[in-house]
Amino acid sequence: MPLTSQNRVDRGDVLRLNRPGAEVERAVKAFGYPDRPTTTTDMVFVGTGIFLGGLVGLLSVTVAGIPLTLTASGGALIMGLVFGWLRSVYPFFGRIPEPAIWIFDTVGLCIFIGVVGLTAGPASSPA
Repeated sequence: MPLTSQNRVDRGDVLRLNRPGAEVERAVKAFGYPDRPTTTTDMVFVGTGIFLGGLVGLLSVTVAGIPLTLTASGGALIMGLVFGWLRSVYPFFGRIPEPAIWIFDTVGLCIFIGVVGLTAGPASSPA
């Protein structure tokens, strides 16, 4: 993208700089946090999200004598949304490399489709 005076840098934009180290460090001070390539996952961030998701899933509300709960999977979904938002607003923690995200997406979707297919199939009755 050509650099012009009409270009704007908004919150959440990612700039890739291919310059000598001193120039990159000067740009980081002007623009924000450096998101350097890495192969490590912030496991404290991921583990905290899973733990808090489990706690949220334990919460139960009784309506007309019927207990309603999100379960652990619903709590994990809610915390995934909250922690994803936190990562987008505060990008200096919660780093997960793109290949790991690809695996989560692909394997998660395949397992979901498999479970839905297995539960939708005919149930076998004992003989």
